[in-house]
Amino acid sequence: MSKELELKLGCLPTVAAQVCALPFLSDLPSESKLLLNLYYDTPDESLKRMKMALRIRKSGDQWLQTLKTTGITDASGLSTRGEYEWVIDGPNLKLDLLKELLPADLDSDSLYPVFSTNFKRTTWLYQREQTQIEIACDQGEVRTGNRIEPISEVELELKQGDASALFDLAEQLTRLSPLWIGQRSKAQRGWELRFEHPPAPELPSLIMERGDLAERVERLSAMTICWQRCYELIPITLAPTVITTLCSALEQQIALLRQLSDLEASAGLLKEYEALLTRVMPLYDLAYFSGSSPTFYKTIEERSRSISADLLNDPSIGQLALRTAHFIRETTQGAGDE
Repeated sequence: MSKELELKLGCLPTVAAQVCALPFLSDLPSESKLLLNLYYDTPDESLKRMKMALRIRKSGDQWLQTLKTTGITDASGLSTRGEYEWVIDGPNLKLDLLKELLPADLDSDSLYPVFSTNFKRTTWLYQREQTQIEIACDQGEVRTGNRIEPISEVELELKQGDASALFDLAEQLTRLSPLWIGQRSKAQRGWELRFEHPPAPELPSLIMERGDLAERVERLSAMTICWQRCYELIPITLAPTVITTLCSALEQQIALLRQLSDLEASAGLLKEYEALLTRVMPLYDLAYFSGSSPTFYKTIEERSRSISADLLNDPSIGQLALRTAHFIRETTQGAGDE
């Protein structure tokens, strides 16, 4: 089993094409390939419940079977998960390879294709001193039945070096293109695509007691994940549940930063989040007036789409997310030293 440490950055499809053309990448060794993937699960979604993903991938003339185990994505967007991968001789599952890895009570014979992801992947190898990072830009789609969602993202996978190098490179990229921290995996998008609208993430409870520094930062981390998950749904849906959860998460993020006012770096973040909430709040009108007359609602909807386009094309949102990640990581380390 190998372990991958990666940081995912989401973007609009037009931006992904711009990223591939960045002069910054033109001098790096690169490769492009088409990846065709089928994801499997049981009818009762056993793998999904265990936060595992099983897929068959066709890459050129090669077939690969991959099992990804339970992963952890923190507020910084840094994802860690185990991965088993085998070269196989065709497009069919090799169940014998999975016997020791899946629970004994899982009916492996009932595994069937649930959704597919097909995308072009362009990779570059970034190297600086002791650091080696694979940059991958994926452009394509996830599909289940007749429902389709675009895939448009940049993944930074640490091959060698310290995790801080991922954030340094991400900051460099967000200065060049409007990117944001991505919290949803391709597998998660495939499972959610069966709903008319992806479900809004659950809003963490806000405990107003100050608590010690570690507790306050932990609450800030949970709220950061929530608003980022809502934000990356904006290109797909402006459903009322998503927008109301996003606004509530930003409001509570501001309240949590006020609890951390004794830390100098929190003041700058607080002002930025207050400004972001002001920009996002007009989207709440779409949810509030959802039952109004069709003509009036259409006007609100058009304005909301214009506002969301401005947000998604603004690189400062991704930069704010990365600054928040840096603040959380630095403060957590400081709390651990106390």
